[in-house]
Amino acid sequence: MEQTERNADQEPMNHDFFAAAEKVADATKTVGGKMSSVAGTIRENAPQEGTIASAAKTVANQLDDAGSYLQDNTFENMARDVTGLIRRYPIQSLLIGLGVGYLFSRRSGR
Repeated sequence: MEQTERNADQEPMNHDFFAAAEKVADATKTVGGKMSSVAGTIRENAPQEGTIASAAKTVANQLDDAGSYLQDNTFENMARDVTGLIRRYPIQSLLIGLGVGYLFSRRSGR
């Protein structure tokens, strides 16, 4: 009987977790679409020749790639990719984490 009560208590939590995960996935796809849209806008409005054109093309390509990545991958795949990067570059990941933590602590201290 105790096991049944525990399962009944976990059911709403599971529903909330899956609802939140679905919202995150939708938001990620929306952000990815907007990034691709910004890339198109940059391509349309950037000069066609010169150094600025080259830089704009590079930025647009990177935004387009990042937007496609966000649209095409699930949250689980992204988490796996981040885990792989952290394992490949542990010291750099630690330093980034410390830097981000420092920035958050400075911001919340005000």
